[in-house]
Amino acid sequence: MTNSDDLETQIETFLSKITINERFKDWCLKYLNELNDDEVEARNASIKALQEAYSGCVKRLDNLLQLKISAQNSDNSLLTNEEFKSQKSAIISEKILLEERLANAGERIDSWMETAVNAFNFAVHVRHNFETGDADTKREILVAIGSNLILKDGLLHLDAKKPYCFLEEIIKTEPTTSQMLEPVEQNITTLQLEDSWAQNQLVLPR
Repeated sequence: MTNSDDLETQIETFLSKITINERFKDWCLKYLNELNDDEVEARNASIKALQEAYSGCVKRLDNLLQLKISAQNSDNSLLTNEEFKSQKSAIISEKILLEERLANAGERIDSWMETAVNAFNFAVHVRHNFETGDADTKREILVAIGSNLILKDGLLHLDAKKPYCFLEEIIKTEPTTSQMLEPVEQNITTLQLEDSWAQNQLVLPR
């Protein structure tokens, strides 16, 4: 039977595999901010196009109504009731879709960036927070980072969720990203580290 101390030791060992150091976190966030700037520029161009399409949609809807109620269409020769209803329904559907896309255009990037920042900050402090946290904190950490938790024959089996499984793989190939290996103590300059990380295709996929 596994006692609580032994179980916590296994969990802390697991956490050490996904715990990154501050230098790597700062470099990642710097890169993500640059990437985010490009995404924002692309998003703004997309929003502008959506706004133009929306304005055109509203104008078409106004023109359709003007045609329907115009004196020239008093006998419905230019636009029948059926045609009006059909075209109006199609334009309104398009208008609703454009409204939804406009509403969601900014949220995707903002949400993605916030999630990334939170994940990297969490990965820096997760081991310390587990070691010093109470039972509720430890439970919340396990729920946040892992899935398929199984305890068999005294051994803990736990799969890291995204993005922590990704960090686990990075640490395997780039130990200098781990909190367990402090690059400062090895006289590795920041530029050398960043160059090494940038050359790793797992860290920065080409």
